Amino acid sequence: MSLDNFSYILTVIFFPGLALLLYFLKRIYSPSRDLKLHKSDFKVIFLVILINVIGTGIGECLALLWQAWAYTPEKTFHYTLFGAELETYFFAIFVTLVVVIATIVHARLEDKNRKNKS
Repeated sequence: MSLDNFSYILTVIFFPGLALLLYFLKRIYSPSRDLKLHKSDFKVIFLVILINVIGTGIGECLALLWQAWAYTPEKTFHYTLFGAELETYFFAIFVTLVVVIATIVHARLEDKNRKNKS
């Protein structure tokens, strides 16, 4: 296994990882309690990730059957689940995690701003 096999997974981890790192740094250094996730938020996050991973599996399977795209074998681990490379599911999980956290935090801040204006 060469370093090229890691290029797709490194890209998948790097970009959402940057967003998650920025969120955690902001959470650590910001006095605002609005950035913290509550226990109920984790249920929502898990549910949305689960739905998205299932949708990704179905979409990837259909797209690969229709030959809408293909994976470069030199850049993946060659482990598939329902026909899609395993890295694609990591992508779905990490990107969904970033989007859901951003949505929850933004909604919480919007609610706070509306209450302050009233």
